[in-house]
Amino acid sequence: MKRVFAVFTAICLLSGCACFEEEEEDHVDRPVLLAAIGPFSHNLENDGKAMARGMQIAVDELNSKRGINNRQVNMVTIDSFSDNPVETAARMGADCIVSDCTSSQIGKIVEDVEKFKIPLVISSATKDSYVAANHYVFRNIFTNAQQSETLAAYLWYWRQQMRICFLVEMDMPSEYERLLARQVADEFKALGGQVSCVAEYTGDEFDQPIKDLLTYNPNCIVVTTQRERLAKIIKRLRSFGYTGLICGGDAWAHDDFFNAIADCKHAGDCVFVSPFSDENDSEEYLRFRKKYMDQYGFEPDRKATLAHDAVKLLAIGLSDGTGDIRKFRKNWLTIRNHIDAGGVYTMQKDGNVDSTMYISRLSMDKNPFPTAKLLKKFQYSILKTYRNDDIESQTTDTDD
Repeated sequence: MKRVFAVFTAICLLSGCACFEEEEEDHVDRPVLLAAIGPFSHNLENDGKAMARGMQIAVDELNSKRGINNRQVNMVTIDSFSDNPVETAARMGADCIVSDCTSSQIGKIVEDVEKFKIPLVISSATKDSYVAANHYVFRNIFTNAQQSETLAAYLWYWRQQMRICFLVEMDMPSEYERLLARQVADEFKALGGQVSCVAEYTGDEFDQPIKDLLTYNPNCIVVTTQRERLAKIIKRLRSFGYTGLICGGDAWAHDDFFNAIADCKHAGDCVFVSPFSDENDSEEYLRFRKKYMDQYGFEPDRKATLAHDAVKLLAIGLSDGTGDIRKFRKNWLTIRNHIDAGGVYTMQKDGNVDSTMYISRLSMDKNPFPTAKLLKKFQYSILKTYRNDDIESQTTDTDD
């Protein structure tokens, strides 16, 4: 926070405070100010730091060329746990914001960027409604609905499942997990599949719901839960003798889960959807990965990679340099097949994105630390047009 307020003071003294659409005489001369709003404290500070590292590499890449419209790009970090982080960004004169926050925090941020008229790119949160009817909010990550459709299609077409079961957390903070379960169920039934059982639990009281669920003799169980509980449930399912497929959404793709499952000797067939894979072999990712490792000494994760791409996409939105949100949106919507570290991006009219989807399997081959083994990657948009006969020709398999 000291860095934030130091930058805030300097900017206010030198150029005054301004919101995105205010007229400034020196607008074309001053640097573009990018605000990174993320969790830089509490138990999520590692996520915020990863986001900032990825963004900094993107800023350096822009500044090594012509910046944005021949203007250098500066970045400040603002803790999402602080009071009114968007207002702080507006007072600094921020031209744009990238945010990677929890669902509880991002909702307020979305409201405030419209109030202060600053464009926001969400690089992590997947809730569908964030961009609805808000002309200042954009994203470069898929929505819950998109990942639900992807998981349902994977189970139906690739795994040829006819019936699936659900284990769903009913605790109050788990609205995201319940919504994801409902959407996967709806998408799977729309394809012709059946949902045999939905077992509900609260807290760590999942033994009896698991036993009830297993009476249906399922071949596939969809588990939507918070990642700190996910490893416990997988271990319990296996201890009760279940050997079938266990799958879920992007909440699985986190080091907290991998650390917690590391001591499970028989994790079995566990598959999840993610917006990122460190086994991506594209030139863009490998180039970003090398820069990241050279600068920080370890590999980038999802947070860093998607935040990096968010900055590069923001540069396209700001490419005319006028500070007009209508032109920003027009520029953003012209993005087609933009290739970057996280995959390929095409923007949709509703503010969402057609991006690369990754399906990975939990791998215990590198014990004691599990990894995610990439199974398939493909553009989300093919799910709208594919046919069962030729779906394999439209996707990339690695080792199924």
